[in-house]
Amino acid sequence: MTIEINYEETANEQVHMFFSPVVEGLILLCAMLLRNKKDFHYIDYQSIEKALPDQSRIFIEKWRSYCTNDLLGCLDLLLKVPHFQEEKDFYKGISTLPDPDFVQSFLGGEIPRDLIEMLLTSPEDIESMEERYEWSTPEKRQFIKTFLLELHSFRKEFLDVFLHIVHGDYFQRLIKTKQGSIDQSLLELGKLNMKPLALSQYVMGKTFKRTSDYKLYYFLPSYSFSPFKMRVFNHAVCIVIFGCAQPLNDDREKSKELSKILKVLSDPNRLLILRMLCVKKEYGARLAEYVGVTTATVSHHLDLLKKANLIKEEKIGAIKYFSADPVQLEKFKSVLQEFTNTKT
Repeated sequence: MTIEINYEETANEQVHMFFSPVVEGLILLCAMLLRNKKDFHYIDYQSIEKALPDQSRIFIEKWRSYCTNDLLGCLDLLLKVPHFQEEKDFYKGISTLPDPDFVQSFLGGEIPRDLIEMLLTSPEDIESMEERYEWSTPEKRQFIKTFLLELHSFRKEFLDVFLHIVHGDYFQRLIKTKQGSIDQSLLELGKLNMKPLALSQYVMGKTFKRTSDYKLYYFLPSYSFSPFKMRVFNHAVCIVIFGCAQPLNDDREKSKELSKILKVLSDPNRLLILRMLCVKKEYGARLAEYVGVTTATVSHHLDLLKKANLIKEEKIGAIKYFSADPVQLEKFKSVLQEFTNTKT
């Protein structure tokens, strides 16, 4: 499934939405080179590796020992060789890139060209260069130095393994069995009535600090990349890659809803009231006595807690009793935990 949108307001602005086997293959290869595979929950590493020829497995095992972090920065290569559908054309385009272009893009596109050329001339000089994120640890420096020293063989073997993965049985089964999820993500995206930049920020779940007058937007779903999202861009092109195993959501909207509840809970007296109502139901006067405030103030606190769906009200005779709503509290805690979940 492919979706293409042209916006009349800006005739030069185009949006393309489709599944890219090239992107999927690169993500699978980068994941295979990781030491820590916990983050990619939707990848069957054993099945991929089992289907690879011995030479590819040897390459993965060797370079996995050097890779201290993911190599997803290599997706910057798509800006140099935008062959998203035909893996052989991508292979050929990357094979013929000049060394400085390949190295700069493979390492994420942020290292200045003059530094790249210096390192290509003398890879050992990285040991004395001023620290950058790309070589912020001894392990990262060692990886880049080895990568540069073995550049030509690395590039060929990396691309060979990429082709083996894309042409392998696991990859073909993956696309066939997950086509529904991929197509559904594209349909959902196509229904959103948003300008391209706003749409890309929606998909990424954040407002971009760095933007440009992009003329070309690509939205590329990836099952294997779930639950992650990534933006690759230059001055003219913005590529958004997003995991499609789960429905899209906007973290900015979640943050607004969570902030409303957290604001209610930011008052210590309201927290005390909620704590008491988690233990047993109570009426206003008793809560006022417990907290040490007037009944009018307690009524105000209870009203805010009710609006936040944290407590519920029950009338027994002529008296209104309040108690914590366990279902809503668990829902709030679950959403907050998911929102603030960190990688391990």
